[in-house]
Amino acid sequence: MKNVDWKLVLQFLLIVVVQVLVLNSICLWGYVTPLLYLMFVLTLPFQMPSWLVVSSGFLMGMCVDLFSGVMGVHAASLTFVAFIRPLVMQLIPHAAIEEHQRPILYDMHFPWFAGYTLVMALVHQFLVFFFDALSLACFGHLLVMTLLNALFTTFLILLVQCLFYNSSKRY
Repeated sequence: MKNVDWKLVLQFLLIVVVQVLVLNSICLWGYVTPLLYLMFVLTLPFQMPSWLVVSSGFLMGMCVDLFSGVMGVHAASLTFVAFIRPLVMQLIPHAAIEEHQRPILYDMHFPWFAGYTLVMALVHQFLVFFFDALSLACFGHLLVMTLLNALFTTFLILLVQCLFYNSSKRY
């Protein structure tokens, strides 16, 4: 237990509470429900082992599922996003990463973080809506829902990053 990062545990709990109690009850224009819990997986440290990132994604998704009344939709979507996270990080060009940095707005700067967040949000939202419908019959509607929710979720994550996150400390 001495290696537990209590800031990450607190962040996990806070994001679950905000998502379940506040954000799940928001439905703008009948289409947009912000899914801020995606930010937890996106901002996990670079040096965290992949198995722990995927496990954390599954646990976060399962918590949101348990309190949202849907089983497996958020867990499966966030687990997949956590799994492809290293690949997406490699695909989006960035400067050399220092050991103390995290994939947050202030460490990686706006263009990289916004692109990274938008790509991951698009994948996540598509999977959430696809797993919810389990059909491609209304593919156009699925794409519109994905795009609107991904843009709003990305905006919300960037806003939270600006308001509550600081640059990582060197040591």
